[in-house]
Amino acid sequence: MKTVKILSLCLAAMFGLYSCGSDDKDEKKEEKNKVYLVKSLTISEDGDYVKYTFTYENNKIVKWTGVDSDGETDGGTFSYPSAISVNYKGFDGEEEVITLDATENVISKQEGMYSDGEQYKGTYSFVDGYLSKISWNENGSIVYAWSNGNLTTIKDTYIYDDGKEEETSTIAYSDIENKTNIDFCLWLDDAEPIYTIQFMKNVSKNIPSSVKYGTGALSIISTTLDEKGRPSKMVYDGCTYTFEYYD
Repeated sequence: MKTVKILSLCLAAMFGLYSCGSDDKDEKKEEKNKVYLVKSLTISEDGDYVKYTFTYENNKIVKWTGVDSDGETDGGTFSYPSAISVNYKGFDGEEEVITLDATENVISKQEGMYSDGEQYKGTYSFVDGYLSKISWNENGSIVYAWSNGNLTTIKDTYIYDDGKEEETSTIAYSDIENKTNIDFCLWLDDAEPIYTIQFMKNVSKNIPSSVKYGTGALSIISTTLDEKGRPSKMVYDGCTYTFEYYD
């Protein structure tokens, strides 16, 4: 009986250790695969700044605000009346309806009206969950190309009454994994909450290291990571981008 009890205790201890080891592995795997939502993005240059703050409910963005160094504010709210429809209302009076693709759960159409009454419409295309093109009324389009899970080129076409203008941006990447819900190259020049992950199935899997616009000079991106491997600061083209996250 004593031998059986000792054996039982040994087995219990062994299973306990195995269970703890499995739990640790599961926790590490979950932490590795976790996608962090950006809480705020501050863009500063030569003493001026603008800070964008993002609020989520059930991993969906419901509000964004922007405050600059002069105290001016901007922002808007998102509501979700159905599984394929998102309404946006800007603090400045802008209104927008975002239509999602029912099968892919990505944005397919964006229709709105600026506060001055001007209307706009954007149509989105995806290939295998990757954003491939945005067409803006008769005003032009943006074509996106991807390689190995990263956005590598962006071709902008602007159409004017007297012709059109085109510019292609090329992007290189570091080996740093992108653990966030945003595609940094879609945000570096214009913080745009429309590009959060609930409207795009895939974002670039790595952190960019440089961007080159057309025939312009190569712009190096310097990135500082926090203790969880997320960008806490990016320096690019004279601007400093500082990030905060929801843990």
